[in-house]
Amino acid sequence: MINVDLPFELRNLVEVADLLGGPAKGWLTNSYDDAMAVYAQRPLVVADTVVIPAKDAWPLYQDCQACVCQAGRAFRVFERIAFYADREIKPDVPAVAHRRDNVPWTDEEAARLKRSDDRYDRKIAKVIEVSRAVGWHDGRYQVFLLTRHPAPDHRRLPAAIPHKAVGQESAFVQRQRYVSLHALETANTTSEL
Repeated sequence: MINVDLPFELRNLVEVADLLGGPAKGWLTNSYDDAMAVYAQRPLVVADTVVIPAKDAWPLYQDCQACVCQAGRAFRVFERIAFYADREIKPDVPAVAHRRDNVPWTDEEAARLKRSDDRYDRKIAKVIEVSRAVGWHDGRYQVFLLTRHPAPDHRRLPAAIPHKAVGQESAFVQRQRYVSLHALETANTTSEL
């Protein structure tokens, strides 16, 4: 449970409970309160930023202010995403504004979301359209909608953080890696993280 964003997963369960109604809803809602009380007692985690490999993710962020990964991918609790591409951590470190898992990646879903009154739905529709235009295929994905400069909770590092290690398997991150925003803001190279 340490490596799972428990509040996000519990909110998903409550949404399912709302659909079920009846006794299941009451039971799950009460369980949610109990689980959150235990979660509130966890040790504080300083690593508030996930660094992801971003060969494809960085251009998508620049176009749509979003990050997309496979559906169901587990993450620890984090507030921000940093992008590692071109042997450096990019200077933009956006905050997560909205997260949605298991999104169907089809033209039909994009059209449906585009008609919604919900601004997050419309933003996800744009992400689907832009990514499909550059070759992403049907499937289901997890979407993180992110901030951009000059939003108050967006952070921009003084410069990109270079990764100077060389050799096979020397990439700074291959799946995901957690660091603190403070460490990113003070590092001159990835060896300091």
